[in-house]
Amino acid sequence: MKTNPCLLKKFLSAGFLIVFLSPYGEAQAKNIEGKVEANSPIHFGTGEKNPVDNVEVLKEATDDYRAVVEGKRPVHAVVDKKAPLPADGGTTFYLGKGYRLTIQCSIVNFSNESFYFYGPIITFDKGVAVGESPTISHIEIYSPESLRKLLGK
Repeated sequence: MKTNPCLLKKFLSAGFLIVFLSPYGEAQAKNIEGKVEANSPIHFGTGEKNPVDNVEVLKEATDDYRAVVEGKRPVHAVVDKKAPLPADGGTTFYLGKGYRLTIQCSIVNFSNESFYFYGPIITFDKGVAVGESPTISHIEIYSPESLRKLLGK
């Protein structure tokens, strides 16, 4: 039996729209209050008892995450003086209470043009989060001009 590629494409597109626009899909994209902060890595409903004991750790990690995404220095974490110097020359390492923060800033080439991978990587300590990879990150690609503008240079 031969499948018509155009018909299959229309069917898959319609199925995607139905799932994406359904109330269930909409509920999945929102927290309990009906909104999600795009610049925050942590999404808990505020109407419930907080699901974790280490609320202060999560708050400070979130503050640092937001600051770095906005091109600012971390608010709570301090420079990790024992961290090895990065080979890429721009990545920096910080320590927070209950987490480690890496601000990745490395050069990558696409089509002989230089760009930067930039953003926060937060790794929670074992006493705070247990799992295969208790890490969150937000790395984006910036042109040199865009990164300078973000960082206010």
